[in-house]
Amino acid sequence: MSEQAKHLVALRAFANEMIQAALDGGDMDGASIQEAAVKHGLLAIKQMAASCAGPDVSCRCAWSTDFPADCYQPTVAMTEAVADVGAELRVQVCDLGMRGKAYDAPDTCRAYTYAAQPGNDMAYRLGACLRAAHCDGGGDFIDFGLALLRRLQDRGFGVFQIHAPTRGKESE
Repeated sequence: MSEQAKHLVALRAFANEMIQAALDGGDMDGASIQEAAVKHGLLAIKQMAASCAGPDVSCRCAWSTDFPADCYQPTVAMTEAVADVGAELRVQVCDLGMRGKAYDAPDTCRAYTYAAQPGNDMAYRLGACLRAAHCDGGGDFIDFGLALLRRLQDRGFGVFQIHAPTRGKESE
């Protein structure tokens, strides 16, 4: 794995931890966020004998009067991961089901399951994909599955696995 990929993996892991904490009802304070960033290699703790910068810099040791003090400094992983994302930073939004669709931003994606069903228009498009893939013919389930994926992609859909298959049920 390239260094760039490792940096992005660390940034994703940190983001996932922050989002999971929020979803779990946690209240992340600054110290907790710093600890998580250190855990994922995005910040490093450096013992400072004096301030590393002036008071206009957002750094804990810049405000400290008691030294030595811990200074949380961005690591190469943090600075390069953020630089790699660059000006093209865009958060992909994916909501579940059709509820609230009227308020979606233009680039919002939606995921559908049987429990979180699409509206009639999307269900129709999904059905059309299934019929077209069936008409494509082919040989075995692999060919049929690939034909379905192609038809879905042509209509603006994708597929993702929502949980691991139950052992022994893979072929059903």
